Amino acid sequence: MITTFLGIGGVALVFFYLGPVIQNVKDNRLKAAAAANETLDPLLGRNLAMLLWWPRGQPVGAPAYQLAYVGVCYWLMLLYLSTSTLDTFYVTLIIYLSSQLKVLNIDFLSIAEGADGGGDDDDDDSLVEQGRPLSRPETVHKLPVKLPNAYDKTKAQRTHERLLECIIFHQEVIKSVDEMESILSASILVQFLASTLVICFTAFVITTAENKQDLPTYITYLATMFYELFLYCWYGNELLAESERLQTSAYGCGWSDAGAGFQRTLRVAMARLQRPICLTAGKFYKISRETFLLLLNGSYSYFALLHQMNDR
Repeated sequence: MITTFLGIGGVALVFFYLGPVIQNVKDNRLKAAAAANETLDPLLGRNLAMLLWWPRGQPVGAPAYQLAYVGVCYWLMLLYLSTSTLDTFYVTLIIYLSSQLKVLNIDFLSIAEGADGGGDDDDDDSLVEQGRPLSRPETVHKLPVKLPNAYDKTKAQRTHERLLECIIFHQEVIKSVDEMESILSASILVQFLASTLVICFTAFVITTAENKQDLPTYITYLATMFYELFLYCWYGNELLAESERLQTSAYGCGWSDAGAGFQRTLRVAMARLQRPICLTAGKFYKISRETFLLLLNGSYSYFALLHQMNDR
């Protein structure tokens, strides 16, 4: 998905570069056909990749125009690289955090299994010192034989320790998400609002443009803005979904066979797990797929309003 996002942005950048060149060829043919006409626009055949404000007017002279064109193209390339690199970096961090929550879900479900497998050597030594057999009936036989009290105690300790490790892991993920929230919250809110307006205006230009030559440029640019919102919302929803799964995973850890201390700790942990971890845009929107649909609905509303005003 990220590769597609970068590819669409690169194609849009190429269209921004080539659009003025193609238009200049057509303008030069028009100027050659009407060479004696003195009322031709001096900017005819001097198109740039983006409309900019120039203090003394857009340059049209021989070296000045070419330098301005190269400068505008270079500025567009820097703009594309800076925005796309930041977006992909932040989305990668969101993917990483959601992956950590996937691991935490697995850890919660395997608490009892991990307690069965770890620390066997220490248990064997303690059983030998007490003169008890090393074989564990529940693994060798299928009969419900009661284990020695010493083994029950060490297994309960290991189970409780694994639960505490999961809780500490969860706290570290919460700290990471909070830190990322403090960095991204305001900027993502501005980006969401700006992208909503840009999608609206770009779609309006596509549907009302008389010059069909610029349509590929606008279409690829619209797809880039669309995909930019989609990446954040899709993987932000993955983070939210994995966080909401933690309650079910913790409940399925085999707590019914654990001790009272384990159950008390699990109740406290599940009280915190009821609050899912998520990233927000300025505390106004949760970054999720529902937010993506909400933003698209907002863009369409503005788009319909512009069309009504244009028709009048």
